[in-house]
Amino acid sequence: MKRILPGLVAGAVAGAIAGSVPHLISKATAGPPSVTEFDVVRAHRFEVVDADGKVQASLGVNEDGNPLLAMYDSDEKMRAMLSVGADGPGLVMTDDAGKSRVGLVVNADGPGLVMADGKALAVLGVGARGTELVMSDDWDRPDEGVSLTVGGIKKLQELLNSARNTESPLP
Repeated sequence: MKRILPGLVAGAVAGAIAGSVPHLISKATAGPPSVTEFDVVRAHRFEVVDADGKVQASLGVNEDGNPLLAMYDSDEKMRAMLSVGADGPGLVMTDDAGKSRVGLVVNADGPGLVMADGKALAVLGVGARGTELVMSDDWDRPDEGVSLTVGGIKKLQELLNSARNTESPLP
């Protein structure tokens, strides 16, 4: 899991969105909003603001040159980010303090889901080792937690079944 976990976390924080913006909607000074259609709109960043001018979403490129779609709460704190970077696409959701709490990634190791509360974490990944679930009470030391693979669960089940069929206690 040492190999999968950094890839999952890096992928969750790294950067992804593809596509184009086919329409630009603008408010007229008087009357209903008007729509102007363009074949291509090019910019370094787009911001969607509410009636008070607060940024609610932005579409742009981060400092590494990767596309990034960010969504903000009413206090203009980023709460969700969709991006794609060198490691692959990722979606990150944060708490009120701006700390990453949930990440969904796809990287060279495969897809993964990371959930954290600031100290504990749970990671579900599918990769070269198969399906793996890691749970730890210490973010800095995930290897000190519990790690289960599909094969590991089958082996545990076989051991438990074997123990049930004998009078001896588990080793």
